[in-house]
Amino acid sequence: MEIKTSEKKLELNIREIDNIHLRRNICKTCPEKKRMLHAVDYCGQCGCVIFLKTAIVTEKCPLDKW
Repeated sequence: MEIKTSEKKLELNIREIDNIHLRRNICKTCPEKKRMLHAVDYCGQCGCVIFLKTAIVTEKCPLDKW
């Protein structure tokens, strides 16, 4: 069975989105999660904005949680 390129991209995007949600849920419960300006969550270990860091495939949790 031949898979079209667009179907491969869709499958990859769904996996990436699932991975982002998993990472964000882990960070939500982490005691190192801090809040800045009552709106932005950031990591107390590395200082990165969680919303952004969890979306970058090559990034890793400094505590090896993901």
